[in-house]
Amino acid sequence: MVTTESPWRPITGTATRFGDVRPLLDRADDEYVVMVPGDEVTVEFDAPADAPPPGWTRTFLLYSDAGSRTPT
Repeated sequence: MVTTESPWRPITGTATRFGDVRPLLDRADDEYVVMVPGDEVTVEFDAPADAPPPGWTRTFLLYSDAGSRTPT
């Protein structure tokens, strides 16, 4: 079923502006992206064009220094 209403209560407060947030994600520090329901961050990076050798697999690791909290 498709609905235009969120099943969660609205999150109030200030969120990070829309647009490029790379300056906030470049390094582990005291700056972070504040997201609300429906927001997303897309991560893109270069990978070798050649396939790995037969029998091998390629693994990508995303290291995240993040926190989460549930609004009260």
